[in-house]
Amino acid sequence: MNPMPRLQQLKYFIAVVENGSLNQAAKSLFLSQPALTKQLMILEGELQCPLFIRKKTGMELTSGGRFLYEKACTIVQQVEQLKEELQMFNQKIHLRIGALPSIGTYYLPLFMDCLTSHRPYQLEIILRDTTKELIELVKQDLLDIAYVQDCMKPEGLEWISLFREPYLAVLPKSHPLAQQEEISLQELVAHRMILYKDPCDIRTSFRKSCNEAGVHPTQTMELEFNESVLSFVANGLGISITPNMVAERITDPLLTTRKVSSPSLERTVDVVYRQDNQEHTQKFIQFTLGI
Repeated sequence: MNPMPRLQQLKYFIAVVENGSLNQAAKSLFLSQPALTKQLMILEGELQCPLFIRKKTGMELTSGGRFLYEKACTIVQQVEQLKEELQMFNQKIHLRIGALPSIGTYYLPLFMDCLTSHRPYQLEIILRDTTKELIELVKQDLLDIAYVQDCMKPEGLEWISLFREPYLAVLPKSHPLAQQEEISLQELVAHRMILYKDPCDIRTSFRKSCNEAGVHPTQTMELEFNESVLSFVANGLGISITPNMVAERITDPLLTTRKVSSPSLERTVDVVYRQDNQEHTQKFIQFTLGI
């Protein structure tokens, strides 16, 4: 099996074609003419195909040479483009960021565009359903940073509490509770609740608040994570709760939200990362603290 042509050989070949003579091509390549001639002969031998007809007036391409010239130009251009892209890739700071679905969908995009335009970050966003899953991924060094909720400082990891936000009741505009400015937790659980199945941090937080208040939902409809709670609520199948960052972006005209009181429902949004993480990870977190 004959060896494949090297990239440099293809560049020599292109130079001869575009200069029209060995002498001019050799000068443009800073090679001696005998050295360039030798490289062309090696290329023809490897390809087992004559590429030029040598005439007194210059070098004329054979049909095989014309075919190779078209392909060689494409190959060289693609390789040069790949080199440029790899240089850009190596200059970027790569961060693997984990988040709960609500945080990854509604909080992280607030600063992504601004961040990547000011610093050369290459970000990989990974969504998981629970804080527990995300913390384990950070501990296993499969994530650099994780945005979670209601988290106490995990052993062996750094932890920062970012902010608190309320859960709001989300319900159809036609629902009787929509006539009230606020809804008590007791009133909320008296109606059919649409909730995601366990394990789910929102479900866990809601259950904890209900237990502390001594109330419990009378009816629940459980959904998988690939199903939309808001869609089910909009169709009048029940009511639910949603974090404020989600509620602020509800556009469905059939839905409305209300504050939950007595007691209020809240969660903390936290960030965790490894103690031995690099400086750029901490700079990323400091940037997001300014949002």
